[in-house]
Amino acid sequence: MNDLRAATADLFDQVSASLLSISNHQYADTQPVLLHSSIGQHLRHSIELYQELLRGYHTGVVNYEQRRRSLLLETDRQAAIAAMQAILEVLPDADKPLQLQGHYNAGSDAMMHVATNYHRELLYNVEHLIHHMALMRIALAQWPEAVIHPQFGIAVSTTKHRQAVCAP
Repeated sequence: MNDLRAATADLFDQVSASLLSISNHQYADTQPVLLHSSIGQHLRHSIELYQELLRGYHTGVVNYEQRRRSLLLETDRQAAIAAMQAILEVLPDADKPLQLQGHYNAGSDAMMHVATNYHRELLYNVEHLIHHMALMRIALAQWPEAVIHPQFGIAVSTTKHRQAVCAP
């Protein structure tokens, strides 16, 4: 297992532990502190980016705009956990060149095509998931029963910086 795959597995484990400590209602309920989005919406979005990367790995083209936006993933914790486990089971280790495509300019209808590679996109997904976990952590923190890993939603570079600053 390469480091990026291991990082994904670690993040998925952190998220799964938190999801198992809250109810489906808490998972799917929109929160004012999240600008009326839910933990489930943030996780669904992140899972679907991984799913699009897996599709792109096989086709050679990654287009995150084509994600399916599954209501089940944003309302059912067990479905989200199962989706994360399914991703880990098929997540490739080998790098390969890919094309990233999408509409990245709101003022244009032009489809952009950018050369990239699988490892770069997997790294993007890891960082993207951490960002959404930081948002999910805000909602989780309001429930005393919620299990929140100490590193939940905190970038590895931030942790390493904090350790260096606090080192004797």
